[in-house]
Amino acid sequence: MLNKFFIILNKINTLIHNLKIKSIKFGQKGSHIQIERGFNFIKPEHIHISDYVYIGPMSTIYAHGKVSIKKGSIIGPKVTIYTANHNFKSGSHAIPYDKKLDIRPVEIDENVWVGGNVILLPGAKLREGVIVGAGSVISKEIPAYSIVVGNPCKIIGTRDIDEYHRLKKANAIYLLNKKL
Repeated sequence: MLNKFFIILNKINTLIHNLKIKSIKFGQKGSHIQIERGFNFIKPEHIHISDYVYIGPMSTIYAHGKVSIKKGSIIGPKVTIYTANHNFKSGSHAIPYDKKLDIRPVEIDENVWVGGNVILLPGAKLREGVIVGAGSVISKEIPAYSIVVGNPCKIIGTRDIDEYHRLKKANAIYLLNKKL
């Protein structure tokens, strides 16, 4: 009896989650996207998500500026994306910072894999095919096909570019080939 209760409760939670996603007014919303439970999107009208994108559980996007997540990208659990930071250099003599925000977009190109607990700061640009190790902090542009880890992040390698392009040409996108 208790097991049936939890099955019904899970179905209700799934229904509520799906309705919540459908009600969000994104700047752009592609097809076949998967957004897990516990997400928090601030200013979703600035979030542009392409096709076959996965956003892991408990992820937060503070989209005061534009956030673009392109086709085939995977965002791990508990990832936080910031597009704004407080200004502390204005000369207004306010401390620790003033009311003005430094707003810069965050770009995630095609087929990027962002590991769990990553923080993307304003101005971060993850170019095509980048892999970001769990717990990394990114505040700058990362060249295509790079593998990065750490805080501050460091490039530790690159993907096999020929294999990457072979898979891309074959349209071997993870979410495209996985049953949603």
